[in-house]
Amino acid sequence: MLKKSVKGDLALYIQQPGWMAYEKLIKLNIYKRAREPSSTVALKTLTGSMENNNDFLKEFKSLMKCTLNYNDMLAIYGITQNTQTNEYLIVFQYANDGSLYKYLRKNFSALTWETKLQILKDISDKLDNIHSCAYIHADFHSGNILQDQRSYIADLGLSKKNDENDSEDNIYGVMPYVAPEVLLGHKFTKAADIYGLGVIMSEIS
Repeated sequence: MLKKSVKGDLALYIQQPGWMAYEKLIKLNIYKRAREPSSTVALKTLTGSMENNNDFLKEFKSLMKCTLNYNDMLAIYGITQNTQTNEYLIVFQYANDGSLYKYLRKNFSALTWETKLQILKDISDKLDNIHSCAYIHADFHSGNILQDQRSYIADLGLSKKNDENDSEDNIYGVMPYVAPEVLLGHKFTKAADIYGLGVIMSEIS
């Protein structure tokens, strides 16, 4: 069972589902990642983790595959469980500046072009990493990019394999970032992610 592979008592400190951060000694060692013994981490509830199937692990598997193949991706430390709701949560690297969407609205006037270009390079490199792992993000927008000293792509909950079929009625995402062909009923592709990147480029510029 998944619960047996998780070590630590982080879940005891969770008050509600969603995005949170705690400074606590973490003892997760599923993937034996090197990090400080005491650190601030972020938690995200895995939607559907209380249902009797493994669909909720999809995002965790996608993130782990990308992280294990590329060491510049958002660090994933493992999975823990909310002992009050029994929902599972991903434990991952905390980004001090929050989402790129909020970061730009707070700091836009102070950003130099050098900083803007570095942000775009970070994002494009990491999107290329995701695509190289045969995944499509499928929900690519500035709210799903986390900003710290570097930029990191998060939230692969809607990600899919390159060869995964879509329902023609299954259109989702933040509307300004959704590629026109997806709105016309075509499947998500890498090109749809690139369209979202183009919208992000216009935001940053």
